[in-house]
Amino acid sequence: MYHPYIGQGYIARVLREICFRCAFLPKALFYNKKMLREHPKYIVVWDPLITADFLMWLMKSFPSAQIHFIYSNMVGRAKHLAPDGIPNGIRVWTFDGYDSRRYGINIYHCYIYFRTFMKPKRNPEYDVLFIGRDKGRGEYLLDLENHMRSLGLVTKFIITADGKLSKKKGYYQNEIPYSEVIDYATRSRAILNIAMENQRGVTLRDIESVFLNTKLITTNKHIVDADFYNPENVFILDEQDITQLPGFLSTDPVPVDSSLLRKHSIDGMLDEITRSEIPGGFTCDR
Repeated sequence: MYHPYIGQGYIARVLREICFRCAFLPKALFYNKKMLREHPKYIVVWDPLITADFLMWLMKSFPSAQIHFIYSNMVGRAKHLAPDGIPNGIRVWTFDGYDSRRYGINIYHCYIYFRTFMKPKRNPEYDVLFIGRDKGRGEYLLDLENHMRSLGLVTKFIITADGKLSKKKGYYQNEIPYSEVIDYATRSRAILNIAMENQRGVTLRDIESVFLNTKLITTNKHIVDADFYNPENVFILDEQDITQLPGFLSTDPVPVDSSLLRKHSIDGMLDEITRSEIPGGFTCDR
């Protein structure tokens, strides 16, 4: 696994951004040349901060490799290429059924989680945990937290700004390392996921609940289509009476089958996307 670019400090990132925005500057100066020592059959590229120029460089550097570009967020919800900006010849994937239909791109049916993140459960200190960026959900989250507290539940909500240049709000907190997110999750009875508009696919918080053996509270009514869905483990807001939440949280989650953990691992995902037959090896409907 390689980071696509060299220089991860703040100054290096600013210089890289300036370089990428100027047509006459040598963009390849910032590409991670260490990957050129490899001879891959498949290359998997995750979407954040990837440019079309970088993908073209990959194709030129590895002409015999099959390249897969994966959206780990909904299209338009992160800093990434739009589907029509991805060079032809690259297989493009999304986890979300809505985006798959809208943009005519392939859908994968597993959302991966790395087992190295897993930690054993501890005695719960919180009933409901939410850690994430605002994304227009801040006021809704605050109202929901107050409602949960009125039901006697103990909550831990950490809402952060969408970016460094976002307008600050009084309830914003500092971002924390993912290791701390997992630490909070191991001490919580349930993880809360507020889905984005039109979202249908499984997200990180959903799969965290599976691998960390924690219950899930979500606004995504399409979660019932997920292979790991179990009504004893998943509570759907707006579909179920929120006053039933304390009773839902009073029981232990039902562990999922080990085969599902394998499916939602990096190995499972690679099996799915590399073995899929796509006509011509190109992105569907483009």
